[in-house]
Amino acid sequence: MYIIFGKSQAEALRERHIVLELETFQIEGHNEPQTAYCVVQPESIALGQMPDIERLSGLHQATVDAWNRKDYATVTEGIAHLKGSFGGELDSFYVILEDRIKEMTIEQC
Repeated sequence: MYIIFGKSQAEALRERHIVLELETFQIEGHNEPQTAYCVVQPESIALGQMPDIERLSGLHQATVDAWNRKDYATVTEGIAHLKGSFGGELDSFYVILEDRIKEMTIEQC
């Protein structure tokens, strides 16, 4: 998996690769928030998962959208279905989101 920044770069790569939004944040030296995307090489995905790529991509985007809305219950549910998909390439991202949710829950106690 590769990480890229910017919608225009993501769009340019979508023809040949699976490109999924990760997170939007402020980067020092940039006026506007920047969005990070991951590029998953098609060869990373098992043939058995190929028919589900569109559905999994939609679920991933719904999970990222839920994160942006701070709907952490939906994020947790989405992650449960997404781990292991995309050849496991995004599992570390999903673990980071889970850890952030746990951290926020502990801080609220």
